[in-house]
Amino acid sequence: MRYFIVILILTGLFLSPVRAQDNPVIILNGKNVEFTKPVLFRDNMFFLPADDKGTGNIVKYFEGTISCNEEEVYIAKSGKPSRFKIGQKRTILSGQEGTTMYPSFFQDNHIYLSLDDFTSALYVHYIFDKEVNSIKFLPAIYSISCKEIEDRIDILASATSQIDYRINYSKEDFSFIVEVPDCFVSLSGNIVPGNSDIIKDIKTSQMDNIACLKIILKRAVPIAISPRINLSSIPIRIDLSGNPVTELWLPEVSEDLLKEECHLKRPGLIKNLDFEVTPDKKIIRIDTGGFLAYEWHRLSEGDNRFYIDFTRAVLRRKSLIKLIQDDIISDIKLVQITNKPELVRLVFQLKKKVNLIVVPSEDKINELLIVISNNEDLSEEFPVTGKGFFGRASSGSTIVIDPGHGGRDTGAINSSMGLQEKDINLDIALRVEQLLIKAGYNVILTRMTDRDLTWDGSPDRMELEARTDVANNLKASVFVSIHNDSSCNKDLNGTCTYYYKDIDYDLACILQKHLIAQGGLKNRGIKRSDFYVLKHTDMPAVLLEIAFMSNKGNALLLMTSEFRDKVAVGICNGLMEYLENIVLHRK
Repeated sequence: MRYFIVILILTGLFLSPVRAQDNPVIILNGKNVEFTKPVLFRDNMFFLPADDKGTGNIVKYFEGTISCNEEEVYIAKSGKPSRFKIGQKRTILSGQEGTTMYPSFFQDNHIYLSLDDFTSALYVHYIFDKEVNSIKFLPAIYSISCKEIEDRIDILASATSQIDYRINYSKEDFSFIVEVPDCFVSLSGNIVPGNSDIIKDIKTSQMDNIACLKIILKRAVPIAISPRINLSSIPIRIDLSGNPVTELWLPEVSEDLLKEECHLKRPGLIKNLDFEVTPDKKIIRIDTGGFLAYEWHRLSEGDNRFYIDFTRAVLRRKSLIKLIQDDIISDIKLVQITNKPELVRLVFQLKKKVNLIVVPSEDKINELLIVISNNEDLSEEFPVTGKGFFGRASSGSTIVIDPGHGGRDTGAINSSMGLQEKDINLDIALRVEQLLIKAGYNVILTRMTDRDLTWDGSPDRMELEARTDVANNLKASVFVSIHNDSSCNKDLNGTCTYYYKDIDYDLACILQKHLIAQGGLKNRGIKRSDFYVLKHTDMPAVLLEIAFMSNKGNALLLMTSEFRDKVAVGICNGLMEYLENIVLHRK
């Protein structure tokens, strides 16, 4: 086993101190950070009030800790302490002794720390926009490691907080390119992982606010982003076992497919990928949220690769891999090739010469099947290309349904009846999804299984932010968060709908009306509350409290499939009335 590790120590980037002023707008993850004490500007440097809640929130976001006393400011990140003595230039930065140009100081009974020292201690980056007097914090890639073992090479790029990415492939030099927007990597040039038989070079570069990682291979081997457990890192795996996870340096997308007319206003969502084995065939099932056009290709003998392109299509994630242990088909990979136009490609490799067909499902309207024979046939010539479409066009409205809680967060619990809120929320959400799809709507669930949205045990703030990001990024028409209530007062019962923004009010009224009509519980009305998922969604949003799990009568109803069906019908009817009448009238 061989290890190669590069650690990057990052400092803040101060683009221009010209005409800077006190109290700049501080931006973190696209949102303004609120301070109770002023941010100061002196000696061409900004100083943050180290003991302010706003500073603490920034530190918490980047998963660090901070404490202050009369003698020093203490910041720890990734187990490495930084200490800044009041009024002294001598410091300890990330466990190493050093000096600072901007000593911390007292003013108006508050401790101030320079922005350069603050960002260096957290391994983060910032940019200053003098035109609007704002400071924007950005994550930074601070570590790139490469580990070679017998059957694979694992490359890990680690950042100071949650990052997104997009991938590209170069057919010219067998390179795999990862671009991370709104992020910095301070090491430019080459990262050579020793004497590797597979990796020719690893390079990092910076283009404006985009950090780039380019892995150049000596030959074409399977390489892909592994499933991300920690969203502040990007794990990349190169497979050396001979398992043919199909490489994506395939022919360009067909011009005919790109010209295909599509009457949908919004791209269709590819929801899931499944693989089924029967005695006489194997079936790949592609589940979507509506109408999609596609074109498939089977490459020449000796290559045996198969790919299918979907136009006007999007994935929840950048890619989806289905690991297969089979004698005929390799692992299956589904990747968002481009966002403009919206193109998704599914690829796999056939290990034997077998026939396959691509057909819409007879059982499900929005499902496409790739049916692969189990019998090898060396004599027959098989079709090499085809195209078509499947699914039912949606109404154009995208509805995001958020089953509250999930994973390690159970929500409310009724121990005596064995009920967990997260399970009931998900069950109702899945019923709502099926009703809305049949009605022709494009429906997105923030979760479809019992899991955390980000990673196992992630902070509550990050979980809530991930839920609102799903709706905001998809520019959804409405957002509905499904919950069930609980109270120490066992007599409390009934249904309540919460809203926050003015644009939420009509949706809240209509959904509450239909929930009471279908569910028949006590009407607790609509109430205004600044729940995170209501406050940070860009579209009309509501949070439903269907019933009280702590009330015996309500809990007994929640246990029944009949009641959950009634609730789902109520939510579906309310959404259809809102979208077909209120929204249409406004337009």
